[in-house]
Amino acid sequence: MNRFRPAVGRRWLRWPALLAAVSALLATVRSTSAQVPHFQGITAERPTGSAAIEPRGLVLAWDMETLTPDGLLRDFSGRGHHGELGEALLARGPLGGAQAFASVAQRIHIAEHADLALDGPLTIAAWMRVDSLGLHQHVLACDDQWAFWITPDDRYRLGDTRGGGVSTVPGSVRPGRWTSVVLVMGGTVGDPIDADLVTIWVDGRPAVADAHLRNEAAQAARRWSPGELYPTDACYAGFESHQGNEVHQTMPFVGAIDELLVFDRAWTPSEVAAFAARFGPEESAVRETGERFFQAMAARDTVQLAALSHPGLTLVATVPGPDSSTVRVSTRAQFFTQIANAARVPIERMWDPEVRVRHDIATIWTPYDLHWDDTYSHCGIDTFQLVRERGRWRVLTILYTVERAPQRCEPNPAGPPG
Repeated sequence: MNRFRPAVGRRWLRWPALLAAVSALLATVRSTSAQVPHFQGITAERPTGSAAIEPRGLVLAWDMETLTPDGLLRDFSGRGHHGELGEALLARGPLGGAQAFASVAQRIHIAEHADLALDGPLTIAAWMRVDSLGLHQHVLACDDQWAFWITPDDRYRLGDTRGGGVSTVPGSVRPGRWTSVVLVMGGTVGDPIDADLVTIWVDGRPAVADAHLRNEAAQAARRWSPGELYPTDACYAGFESHQGNEVHQTMPFVGAIDELLVFDRAWTPSEVAAFAARFGPEESAVRETGERFFQAMAARDTVQLAALSHPGLTLVATVPGPDSSTVRVSTRAQFFTQIANAARVPIERMWDPEVRVRHDIATIWTPYDLHWDDTYSHCGIDTFQLVRERGRWRVLTILYTVERAPQRCEPNPAGPPG
C-alpha cells in the first residue's frame, strides 16, 4: 500500500514490517466501517455529518442545498464561510440535494479568509460525481495555497498550486457514479512530497497514489510549497480562480457535488470510513434485500424470490405512451411464472439507491437497467416498498417505470453487464 512505501531519507521498512503495516491499516478500515456511525449528511445539529467525525478543526461544511436568508450556500461549520452561487443548478444527490456543474458560470465563490490559508495539515472530503473525463477540472481550491482537482488523464490530485502535489494513478476516476473522496494531508510547508504526505481515499479505501510534480521547480524542490492566499477572487468550488491559469478558467468541473467538508487537521482512518459509510446497518440490510432480489431473478430461483417477498407482492409498471402512461399490474404468482419460464437470463441492476427506514417499513428509490442476457431491454426508476416481519425484510410492492430509450435514463456507471 503506497502509504507505507519506504521513503529515502526518512524511514525504511523491511518487507515483514511493510506487510504487517498494510494488514493493520486494512483491518482498521474494515473494523471501523462496520462499527462507526454512518454518514447521515451535514445539518445544523450535525455539522460534520456523522457522530464519528469530530468537529475539531472544522473550517467549512456545505450540504450543497441549504441557503441562508440572503441566498448564499450555507456553511454549517459556524465560521460563516457561506458560498456565493453563480448559476445554481440543483440536482439529486446521494444525501439530498446537490449542486451540479456543467459550465464555468455554475461555480461557487468563497469569500477569502485566513481560515482558508491552509498550509497543512488539511482534510478535504466530498461526495461527488464526475460526468466527463479527459478534462482539467477543479473541485475546490484556494489560490495560491492548495487545490483539489481532476487532471486531464483522470487522476484525483491535491496540489500546492506551484506544481507540487500527490495524485492517484491515471484513469482512477470513474465517471457517472457518486463517490466518496477524501484527501488527507498530514504535513505542512517544507515537508517532502511523497506518498507519505497525502493519502487519497476513494470510497473509504486508500487509493494508489504518489508524488506528481508538474514542473521543473517542483521536481527540484520536492517539498510542499504553497504561496500566499490571494486577498480576492481566490477560492472557488467547481472553477479555477481568476488568479490561476487563464486557459483553465474556461474549463469547468463537469459533474455534481453533494456534501463538502474542509478541516485544518488530518482525519483518522475511522473518520474516513464514517464519511464513506452512506448507509447504516438497517439501510444496508434493506439495500441488500433489493440486491438479493435481483440476484434471485438472474438465477430464475423462485424459491429464493419467495423468501425475499411478501405473499402479497404486487408489481406495478408504468409504460410511457404518446398521450399517457399505460399501467400494468402483476401478482406474485404471475411474476414468478414469468421468471421461471424465462428463456434468457434477466439481469436487472440498481445503482446510487436512496434508502429510507422507519420502524418496520422501508423504501428503496433507485435508477435501474434491465438486460436479457447481454441484450438491453429498458431502464427507469425502481421503487421498492418493504416490510419487516420477525426480523426479516420482505418486498411488498415494486413500482417502476419502463423507459425503452437508454438516453432517457442515467447511464449505469458499471457499463454493460458482464
